[in-house]
Amino acid sequence: MRRSKVLTGGVAALATLGVMSAPTVAQAQSDVSQPVVVSQVPAAWTPHILDGAVNAIAVVGSTTVVGGTFTQLQPAAGGAIVVRPYLAAFDSTTGALIPGFAPALDGEVKSLDVVGSTVVVGGAFAHVNGVANKGITRLNVTDGTAIPAFVAKLGTSGKVNSLVVRGNLLYVGGGFSSINGVARNGLAVLDATTGAVGALNLPVGSSRSTDVVASVTRVVVSPDGATLVVGGNFQTIAGQARNQLALVNLATSTVSTWATSSLVPICALTDYTDINDIAYSPDGRYFVIATTGGPHPGTLCDTATRWESGRIGAGQLPTWVESTGGDSLTSIAATGSAVYVGGHQRWLNNSGGSNSAGPGAVSRVGIGGLDPVSGVPLEWNPSLTRFQGVGDLLATPTGLWVGYDADQIGGLTRPRIAFLPTAGGQVILGSAANQLPGQLIVARPNGSLTSRVFTGTASGPVSAVPNPGSVPWGAVVGAFSAAGQVFYGTSDGKLWVAPFDGSTVGTAVDTGTWFSFTGVLGMTYDSGRLYYVTPDGALHYRLFSQSNALVGSQDFLAAATGYAGTSAPFVGGTSLYYVKVSSHTLWRVALTLGVPTGASVQVSGPGVDALSWDATAAFLRAGATVSVPRTPGRTPLPVPPPTGPVVPHQPIP
Repeated sequence: MRRSKVLTGGVAALATLGVMSAPTVAQAQSDVSQPVVVSQVPAAWTPHILDGAVNAIAVVGSTTVVGGTFTQLQPAAGGAIVVRPYLAAFDSTTGALIPGFAPALDGEVKSLDVVGSTVVVGGAFAHVNGVANKGITRLNVTDGTAIPAFVAKLGTSGKVNSLVVRGNLLYVGGGFSSINGVARNGLAVLDATTGAVGALNLPVGSSRSTDVVASVTRVVVSPDGATLVVGGNFQTIAGQARNQLALVNLATSTVSTWATSSLVPICALTDYTDINDIAYSPDGRYFVIATTGGPHPGTLCDTATRWESGRIGAGQLPTWVESTGGDSLTSIAATGSAVYVGGHQRWLNNSGGSNSAGPGAVSRVGIGGLDPVSGVPLEWNPSLTRFQGVGDLLATPTGLWVGYDADQIGGLTRPRIAFLPTAGGQVILGSAANQLPGQLIVARPNGSLTSRVFTGTASGPVSAVPNPGSVPWGAVVGAFSAAGQVFYGTSDGKLWVAPFDGSTVGTAVDTGTWFSFTGVLGMTYDSGRLYYVTPDGALHYRLFSQSNALVGSQDFLAAATGYAGTSAPFVGGTSLYYVKVSSHTLWRVALTLGVPTGASVQVSGPGVDALSWDATAAFLRAGATVSVPRTPGRTPLPVPPPTGPVVPHQPIP
């Protein structure tokens, strides 16, 4: 499977790893940035792969190389069936097979990457073109011949699960004990030109199962070449305790202090590792993980998660957790506009489901797109015939490649390989952060809507919003602004959205949310979190996507008490502001990792200034609606996984 790449250019010199040759080859990149969420309609020209599965995809110039367990291909328009066991190549824009590319392998291909104008191949094969060459080879993409200068092979046993190239360095992860006779347990770095084994030596150990050896499932390198993320079946790396996931500092060739205990729980006894795939965002700000394991509330089994870059130390938590409710996610890709996930899932936004659709669940069969800020599913829903899962997702400047083991995607016959173009894709609107000073809009019980400049401690002159629309502002239970719109909740439980340019509120539309706002006493939004106050005075939040107004299925408790008798919460900067109804005063409390911390202080109202805060809702207005990609103003904050009972793993029905 992952991680497969697209050739773009540039080099990276990481001589500290002790690789002998100078970095002379092109640098393979992470999933590229895309300005849109790709089209749901697959291209018609991709070849038909008639059996098996596609595990890996690489794009070398104008050629796409696919690897997996398949044996036969056929042009999209029909015609002669071509035998190509495990590895094939075709034109990236027409789908025409490359006739001379017919390497002979005798086992599964699990990973591909690009070295210059050649492809490096990893898997479970033992021979290449009739020559003994276990687990790894480098081939010409024109005729499938092996590159004579590249000499690399595993020992007598093992396989390569994952390859990634940076500059002239080839990182290798799998189940092996040596490469080229040099002891390397599960993880190695090679010279990408010659195959010579480099100095990096961080063996993985302590399998999570008594009947298999420790191994690496995925290796991914950050776009800047500074960090290696290693996932797999291990509990130690270089003798240090790390359960399934470790970060390596490539400047020093040492294991980072970064560690998480979130992956310690056992999901399924037959799954030695839960980690199926890892991908970095194109800007390197975060990486995302896809897992397997079954429906186990309170764990990261069968989830996608986001983790922020640049952090160190123990106790790391994911930024967000997106749950399928019991179905494996097998592949993941990040493009800035979306995080794409593929697997054999039936639903997303399904933390309350256990092989069933729980509250808030949305159908996303086999493939889906997530909001990078909150992890909540986007509207994007091409749907994939459900079988075992997606073997690879690869983003390029012009679209998204999808490799899988089924026959249809988007309701169209595209056996085992599809290309979803950026042309015809959807722009996700950006939004301003809750920055101060800013234009603060206040809704009052008398139904009026007012505007003032607010610095965080002082307010400018109050003026009426000229056209407040038909919104019953005196009866709303909270509001917030995003992407030139205002979202507001009403006491009948509905969430509405209307255009708002600072002076005129347009026609409101019912979002049709599954989550009822009945009983909510106050509501606001910040960095992917929808906060709301309940009648017992507790402050909760749910993850939220402003692109489609989908409320996340998990409920998180930000504060158990302290908000009884309050209204009109809003976030400004790194603080939560709210009104105390009885005293008509405005208060502020610091937000740390998404929850209130420290003591609240009064910032306005009787006793401080001449203002009287009498409000049903308040919000800082986001900028005008513009057709630009999502550019979150603040990094979303870590989300602790919820706690709950552990239930047995359920098989795929």
